[in-house]
Amino acid sequence: MEYEIKPYIGVGSIEFGMTDSQVRSVVGGEFRSFKKTPISETLTDAFSDKGIHVYYRKLGICEAVEFGSPAEPIFMGKNLIGIPFGEIAQEFELLDNSIEIDENGFTSYKYGIGVFVPTLKESMYDLVM
Repeated sequence: MEYEIKPYIGVGSIEFGMTDSQVRSVVGGEFRSFKKTPISETLTDAFSDKGIHVYYRKLGICEAVEFGSPAEPIFMGKNLIGIPFGEIAQEFELLDNSIEIDENGFTSYKYGIGVFVPTLKESMYDLVM
């Protein structure tokens, strides 16, 4: 399913600032709530069949959404999953010349988007940027 990214507003029908029950209602289907790390103070909802994790701050307020396959997060008409990291990083650098690239991916504060690639550090020698 496609989820259009609206910087600093939300993705698809999920809006930042929604309560956990509102998010669960608009996403629909099965979910599992869990703490992302042992020291996390808040819960994350995993809609695994949709490839979505929704992060909440205190009081169950949506603050971030993370995507993996089979979700199709779309930004400016382009699906962000399945594109080589070097290509997507180059495109973002044209849109935001202050993106922060590290061994795990990059962050664009201008658009409120981060791209995380867990295997990036091992494949850095393959990247041409």
